Amino acid sequence: MENSLPEISDCFRMIVVVDSNIIFSSLLKENHSFINHILNSPEVNFVTTGFLFVEIFKLKDRIVNYSNLPEENILRIMHNLFNCISLRSENLISMESKAKARGLCSDIDIKDLPFVALTIDLKGRLWTGDQVLRTRLIEKGFTDFYSFHSCQ
Repeated sequence: MENSLPEISDCFRMIVVVDSNIIFSSLLKENHSFINHILNSPEVNFVTTGFLFVEIFKLKDRIVNYSNLPEENILRIMHNLFNCISLRSENLISMESKAKARGLCSDIDIKDLPFVALTIDLKGRLWTGDQVLRTRLIEKGFTDFYSFHSCQ
């Protein structure tokens, strides 16, 4: 439940905001290492915004087509992934975090604003496969990124 208090054990877990392209990559390439990492990382609290679900729903047919997997397999994988990723309402992100994210993303890709704002708000790390976004954010002083490869 998104308005409930975190469990005590959640307070000691790293917060990682998952960008849409990580999920797309997991589904399109049937990237089992990303999927397994999300499903089997008790030390990480994966979160995202509702915008991720909008993007996935909008591109569901393309995902099924390019993945070469039956739709029911894609839906099963998505179901398993979404059971391990907490949804945070964009309405609960502070105006200060949104403003900071807007300043960072406005000349990069405004669609990334919810993920960056949530990362700032939760004092977490952003997990993105978008190298342009990553490079431009680093240039602007944002360095709170997550790389699952460094955890292996």
